[in-house]
Amino acid sequence: MINFQRERNPQPTPPAEERKHSFGEVHTDYTPEQAVAEAMRCLNCREHPCMNGCPAKMRIPEFIALVARGDFDGAWEIVRSRSLMPAICGRVCPQERQCEGNCTRAKRGETVGIGALERFVADWHFDRYGGPREREKAETGRSVAVVGAGPAGLACAEALAAKGRSVTVYDYMARPGGVLTYGIPEFRMPRVIVSDMVENLKKAGVRFVTKTAVGLDITIDELFASGFDAVFLGIGAVTPNRLDIPGIRSRGVITAYDYLAHINAIVEGLARGDARVAGAKRVIVIGAGNVSMDAARSAVRMGAESVTIVHRRGMADSTACAEELKQAVQEGVIYSEYTAPAAVLTGEDGRVTGLECLKTAAGEPDESGRRAPIMLEGTNFTLPADLIILAVGAKPEGRVFGEDKEKMMTPRGVIAADETFATPRAGVFAAGDAVTGAATVVKAMSGGRTAAESIDRYLESLG
Repeated sequence: MINFQRERNPQPTPPAEERKHSFGEVHTDYTPEQAVAEAMRCLNCREHPCMNGCPAKMRIPEFIALVARGDFDGAWEIVRSRSLMPAICGRVCPQERQCEGNCTRAKRGETVGIGALERFVADWHFDRYGGPREREKAETGRSVAVVGAGPAGLACAEALAAKGRSVTVYDYMARPGGVLTYGIPEFRMPRVIVSDMVENLKKAGVRFVTKTAVGLDITIDELFASGFDAVFLGIGAVTPNRLDIPGIRSRGVITAYDYLAHINAIVEGLARGDARVAGAKRVIVIGAGNVSMDAARSAVRMGAESVTIVHRRGMADSTACAEELKQAVQEGVIYSEYTAPAAVLTGEDGRVTGLECLKTAAGEPDESGRRAPIMLEGTNFTLPADLIILAVGAKPEGRVFGEDKEKMMTPRGVIAADETFATPRAGVFAAGDAVTGAATVVKAMSGGRTAAESIDRYLESLG
């Protein structure tokens, strides 16, 4: 039976005035009754365009049909067959530009809440069955070093372990998870979800070596020499792009990744934090993607008196999820559109006091299809600030390759990998943001899983 209700069933969400003072999760799950009602809105259309929008090729109509029948166990089995991280993807993926962006229901009313249903199924399964369970596997005698414990690396490790490969994951941070642990705030995704996933991998036989930087503490050559048969690189993109304006290296300027890692550690009680960062009262965020929204909304929750997003284009050109942008504005974030940073201003002590800006206008479309900003001379103005957060994109760190950097990286600054995720060096594979540039969690996860298939075939060829 199809529910022809035009509007989707909204996920319960606290009012802005309440949530802006808490790092508690913004959305809560559907009840089983709400999940069934939302699933019944799916038309189960013949072409399944929602699947075309999903990088993981999730069997969306199948799992939703089972939810509609109240078969949450069956729905979980389908979801889990394509995703290591359904509880995460259901929370942080930009569904409006992926699966839901292709939903046929949008022609008459609102799209089906695919992300909310994926999250519901994952959370329902965890609440019912508890933590991770042991899985049987037959050892093959071949081993793989996975460099990077973010979405791509974890997905690759999980897929290889399921095939009986011995897997060791290396990461330079203290805890696995990459951006999942350090770059996404608690109000969007509780950290316990990541730790549970890591424990699941450990029980499947995956070994983790943290606080170890491949390229510094150990090289790729040394990984092979120590007995690994293949190496997977899922190192992400955490080296910030340059913003070439005067004063950009002043005290009080921080990257969004560093800021979010700092705040996450404070929220989890793992660090006291720098009071000048955590306690900043006038915060400016340069950039307008999802990372910008995470940083801005975190600053609100840390008690900032004013938080301003500076964007060279208009709000309609923001690459952030519409819901994240809407909630940021509801929580008091000021969106200064058509504004370009010109110079960081500092006081006598060298610390940030403000940001000099120029107004812009929309020009002709650039390579991304968005209209390129045109600087309007003589429109200078100043925004006061004691903390400036840079969220202007990032690229992978090339030092992992040592002297092979030029051979292993493209002119665009990402790892060179073919359609099988093989790099120019035999036995070395790569996927995720390090190959595509900054993208989504589900795209990185999908790349890691597919790369695992290529690695498995490579290991088979070794005899």
